[in-house]
Amino acid sequence: IKKGVIKKVRKSRQSRGRARAISKQKEKGRRKGYGKRKGKKGARVKRKKAWINNVRAQRALLRKLKKENPEKIKEIGYRKLYIMIKGGYFKSKAHLEQYIKGGK
Repeated sequence: IKKGVIKKVRKSRQSRGRARAISKQKEKGRRKGYGKRKGKKGARVKRKKAWINNVRAQRALLRKLKKENPEKIKEIGYRKLYIMIKGGYFKSKAHLEQYIKGGK
């Protein structure tokens, strides 16, 4: 053993090569279909977190529109729109824009 005639052969381990390849694909947005999902929609994206993201996006849009087109926002009222967003009146940014433009 000391001379190196007899050597211990290491056990082969679990390869990460395939795992890396799969994670690379996932970064690109692959493997996200319905067949790959386990658990409810709420388990993947919490309802509260989704709501927070939606509200933040709408508030950012409202701020942007207030800067770009203040007279249009003044007609309805910035505060009124802000509170409507908070109350969950608008389901999306597009819905908010449509409301401001005049088409309910």
